[in-house]
Formats: sequence, structure tokens, C-alpha cells
Amino acid sequence: MEKKILCVDDSFGSYYRPFKMFGRLASNPNLLTEKPDEILAVVFTGGSDVNPSIYGEDRNLKTHYNPERDEFEKAVFEKAVSLGLPIIGICRGSQLCCALQKEGLLVQHIQNHGIGGVHPIKTDDGRIIQVTSTHHQNQTLPKGAIAVAWAEPKRSKLYEGAPNKFIDLEKEYDVVFYPDTNALGIQYHPEYMDEKSTGFTYVEELCKRFFGLQRID
Repeated sequence: MEKKILCVDDSFGSYYRPFKMFGRLASNPNLLTEKPDEILAVVFTGGSDVNPSIYGEDRNLKTHYNPERDEFEKAVFEKAVSLGLPIIGICRGSQLCCALQKEGLLVQHIQNHGIGGVHPIKTDDGRIIQVTSTHHQNQTLPKGAIAVAWAEPKRSKLYEGAPNKFIDLEKEYDVVFYPDTNALGIQYHPEYMDEKSTGFTYVEELCKRFFGLQRID
């Protein structure tokens, strides 16, 4: 049986691009209940901010969220965790992965990572890779999480949390692995990038490293 990559809220299949070598696209989260054996991994996509109430903070005025989507994806995330499936979050999805960890916390506003930019990240094995920069929030590093790649050098001078709260962020994390939930948060947008770019091919490397996923094509 050919396994499927379940991409939650990915109507056009764009977020599926970096994972298509591993399995066919699925977009119906009901498969987690009806046919869980068919799912190889679950991908959470980009979009609106995550509701700060999920990680116990008040809303910064720069934060804009969709409570219905947050509650739906929280339930899907918890189902995937219960099944022991690999979870991958892209941009907002990476922030959701962070927010749903024990002691997870998001930076609600970060500078100089706006739409249309690119910047270098440094990997934990010392490489420098160019990636997209299209976000204004950022995942942090909860206890037990593994920093895999981060902006190098740091781009922001200010990390805002709840109103009148500022976060001391050691690094601007672009890739984080959360062992407790078997989740990988990728802050940048590989699906925007050329398939021959290092930022795109790095995703395949990460999926092999943390989940043992192998090409089928």
C-alpha cells in the first residue's frame, strides 16, 4: 500500500511539493480516524497567526488569528500525536507545533523577516543555507526541543510577546525538532523555492534524519 502525506488545509497542493517524493497527497484529515495506516506523515501549512490563548498569553495587537482553524488543527495535531505519526509544520504550522508543546511559547512579533525576503540560516552541522523569510512570528525552544537551524546573523532587535512583554530569544529559530510530539517545525517556506535550491532539498534531508522517510520515486 502506497502511503500518503496528509497536508492539512492545502487546497492547491503547494505545501505538498517538498514531500511529494515520499508519498501521494491526501487532504482529508478524517483519514486519521478512518484509515490511519495509510498516512505516512501529517503536514500543517502556513496562514494566520496562532491564538495566543493556546500557549497561555494575551494577544499582541499585531497578532491576528482564526480561532476555528486553531481548534480544528489542535485536534488534528493531537490525533496525529496519539497515532505516533511524524508531524511537520511549515511557517504557521511550525508555530503551531511550538505552541502545542508543554511550555511552548511564540514570539508574537519579530522584525526584518517580512514577506518577500530571503536570509541565511546556519544548520546544526555548520552549513549556511539561503531560505525564504515571510513571517512576523517565530517559534522558540521549549525544554527538550532541539535547535536544528537558525537565522545567521540574527535579524531582529526586538521580540514581542504579550502586550508590554519582550522575549529574550537566543536565536531566531528556523528549524526545530520537538521529540515529545515527533514534530518538526520549519519556519521558512520551502514550497516557494526552486526544487534544486538547497533550501528545498534540505527538507528531504530533515525528513530522512528525523523520521526515516525514504523516496518512492
